[in-house]
Amino acid sequence: MIYRNLFNQIQDCTLSTRSTTCKPFIFAGMQTNCHILKSESTKHLPVIAHVPHSSVIVPANVRPEIVLNDAELNEELLALTDRYTDELFDGIVKLGGYAFVNKLSRLVIDPERFPLDEEEEMSKKGMGAVYRLTSQGRILREESIFNKCRGFLMSRYFFPYSSAFEDLTSKVLIEFGHCLIIDCHSYPLIPLPYEKDPEAARPDICIGTSKFHTPAIIMDIIKDYCKVNDLSLGINAPFKDTYVPLKFYRKDQRVSSVMFEIRRDLYMDESSCLKNEGFDRIKAHIEVLTKILIDAFMKF
Repeated sequence: MIYRNLFNQIQDCTLSTRSTTCKPFIFAGMQTNCHILKSESTKHLPVIAHVPHSSVIVPANVRPEIVLNDAELNEELLALTDRYTDELFDGIVKLGGYAFVNKLSRLVIDPERFPLDEEEEMSKKGMGAVYRLTSQGRILREESIFNKCRGFLMSRYFFPYSSAFEDLTSKVLIEFGHCLIIDCHSYPLIPLPYEKDPEAARPDICIGTSKFHTPAIIMDIIKDYCKVNDLSLGINAPFKDTYVPLKFYRKDQRVSSVMFEIRRDLYMDESSCLKNEGFDRIKAHIEVLTKILIDAFMKF
């Protein structure tokens, strides 16, 4: 019952730990579409929380290329934004890890896609690194506009973001010899039309894994924790895989990674976007589980 006891301890002290001081960690030349956060008061750990989809910000220079009116854009942001994942997973920074947070909406660029559309399966849905279609299959960018703006968006936002993440990962590897990426997401209770398998179960937590980058012990810990704490779990369903920078992807097993998808209705009202009464409980579970994962990873 160690998992349940640790959960109760952390839930009791959640409010007192929220004051931990963090600040942006800036690399020279880093673009403004990402923040790298680290704790000022804790010994650093070789862990990076990647938060790619929590923002609703669409810059003024990007807004004109999106054909949706304001109401339609807000609806699309409601559907696709992983709201509050930056808060749900901020315990990783308190423990001594880093948080790499995308400051812009995924409607600007999606940093987790492959840069070449022919290599990205979601490009068939019009949702490659730069989206052409919405989650409903509607036009987001007219094709003529899309062809003109894609190169700019990739060079201005996508590649600097990827480069900054690669730099941080390299820094961690140099310092510690290994690195764990925790890929932080959420997903809606009701499937969206772009999803590959709308009939798949919608568990409390879905984890995405990689045969190359996800150690078996990571999966075993998550399975055990969810079983003990009565949390339903899906593995690579309804969402699969996990983020690793291309420089290391399927090349360097010193970089480990696992993706978390938290079902949104557990912590927020999906209509109003407001936190619900379950937020603190889910956040506490995430803090406990990630602490257990990190403790195990440090023993590799």
